Amino acid sequence: MRFLVPPVVLVAASAASAAVALGPHNVAVLARADSPDSLRIANAYLAARGISADHLILLPYKGSPHTCTFDAFDRDILQPTRKALKDRKLDKTVSVWATTLGLPWRVDGNSSSSVIHFGKVIQPTKGPLIGPAGFTETNHYTGVWLSIDAFNSVPQSEHRPLHMHLAAGTVDLTLAMIKRSAAADGTFPAGTFYLCDGAGPRSTRKTSIPQATRFLHALGANVEHVAGSQFVDKKDVLGLYTGDVFFPTTLNKFLPGALADHLTSTGGVLDATGGQMMCTNFLDAGCAASYGTVVEPYNYPTKFPAALVHAAYRAGFTAVESYWMSVSWPEQGIFVGDPLCRPFGKPPEIAVASPTPGQFVADELPIEVKARAPRGVGGLEVRLDGEAVAGVGQQRLPRDAAITLTIGTRKYTTTTTEPTVLATLTGELKKKLEADGLDVSLAPASLIVYRKNDGPPPLVAVSCTSGVLHGEIAGGKFFAGASSGEKDFMWLRFSTGPTSTTARTLFPLSKVSDGLHHLTITAVGGGETTAGTSQTLSFVKRTQVTRLKLKRMKERISLAAVKGRVEVAAAAFQGEGLVPPIEFRVDERIVETRPNPPFALSVDPKLFGVGRHFVRARTTKPLQEADDEVEFFIDP
Repeated sequence: MRFLVPPVVLVAASAASAAVALGPHNVAVLARADSPDSLRIANAYLAARGISADHLILLPYKGSPHTCTFDAFDRDILQPTRKALKDRKLDKTVSVWATTLGLPWRVDGNSSSSVIHFGKVIQPTKGPLIGPAGFTETNHYTGVWLSIDAFNSVPQSEHRPLHMHLAAGTVDLTLAMIKRSAAADGTFPAGTFYLCDGAGPRSTRKTSIPQATRFLHALGANVEHVAGSQFVDKKDVLGLYTGDVFFPTTLNKFLPGALADHLTSTGGVLDATGGQMMCTNFLDAGCAASYGTVVEPYNYPTKFPAALVHAAYRAGFTAVESYWMSVSWPEQGIFVGDPLCRPFGKPPEIAVASPTPGQFVADELPIEVKARAPRGVGGLEVRLDGEAVAGVGQQRLPRDAAITLTIGTRKYTTTTTEPTVLATLTGELKKKLEADGLDVSLAPASLIVYRKNDGPPPLVAVSCTSGVLHGEIAGGKFFAGASSGEKDFMWLRFSTGPTSTTARTLFPLSKVSDGLHHLTITAVGGGETTAGTSQTLSFVKRTQVTRLKLKRMKERISLAAVKGRVEVAAAAFQGEGLVPPIEFRVDERIVETRPNPPFALSVDPKLFGVGRHFVRARTTKPLQEADDEVEFFIDP
């Protein structure tokens, strides 16, 4: 469904375009059931990122925290996770698996990232086109330049999960990384991306630096190209791209949200037995994410991130999307850090007018949402208890939507003659530019234009006529080629959706049980990164009146005769409505909260002393007639 003139009506999720911003509802957190440290990290990440508790998957794995066989990994990690996601109806929405410290990072010579993504171990092969240890299976997300949720929504998508390992050097350092990275979201830090050639045989991926530099400059980023592999005394490291056995992390300052990795053989060997600096050292030094190989990979550049990882990150993609976009052969490499960190995302502003927090409803839930974004609100999505139930999205442009691009004295215009998608319009513009001898690359919401470097770059401008179509020239100009043989570069970025919209609906609750429910409303931007923002609130469906009754179980207690605890009261509900948690108070002191039956209170008489005491039971959520009181006596 496309956006109309506001307000619009939310429609059922099956009939609308789902919001496609990678967010908390797209992440499953995997933890060892037998490890307090693993659970501590998992719960900290759920809290920091607002991830629902049903996205936590406790695994029966009891093996080494470092390595295991594929049979063990499949039995104790892959299969239990897939089953849990399917049983919880999360298999269609979860795009990222985040494992915690204590789960293995190497599986029969592959990384856990690769085995989770491909679902199997893939051994390297030798061939004339792929060298001594290449791979024939590639990561299809490489170079896509589109949010993973949007990529997975394509019908022919294999919906392979991305992976990132929530593990710094220690538990405490991991917790600090989580807190720091979550706080970096949307801060647009002013730092520098240091792109280093690398040292000796570890310099094979330096060829991707020029292209990344162009993109970063177009995005307004500070970039410094370093001919070597190391530097010291830099206080503003926002991105590091290098190749060496180690890097002096303690002699530089990494800003919150920074990305950093080093091409070396054993950077992903996370038990410190590889003889080289581990990639987790970057997390310990303040970074949000990194990458390293778990076995000897040789110096294939395609087994490591391309420099465009930093351009994708600066453009507004998350850490996990940026890294996975940049590695063609991830079979031997592990991604570590906070998958959702997004310092450069600019999500829409969102205001939920209805329902109000804690609102009581019966047969219908009134929903009213307002969203604003300078470059368009690309979609709204409503989730009820984690399941998508309604949404609206910008799928088609209206008739007469037009793009006009001016390059020097030349003007190129393309206009829709009927409702169509953005790709149709940008595709027509591409043809016109190519007919004039320009080289053009087309991305889902971008055009990259190249021209011969035969003089000063011409002035450029772009305009769009429709209120739901927005275009910009990144950096506002052609960027001149670095040499006479290098072409000038211009990056056109487009987005769709109204800059402001209001959506309303009355959602039927006939299939929703009485009780407390959670509503999450997400608004996403209309560009390729689809940065999103969410609000979660609770409401109560009540069609049956429920009364709380408290029964006295013991009227008098002899202090001299009793040893231990004595049951003094029990709560019960009358009616067929809610059964919320019960809070017991003795003499107005909170003694105990019971989230589930049986709702009985036992006390130690010695803690209260001789005399008359009052027990009050109440629900922890507002509920009509949800309070009752009894008394008991303690004798000497």
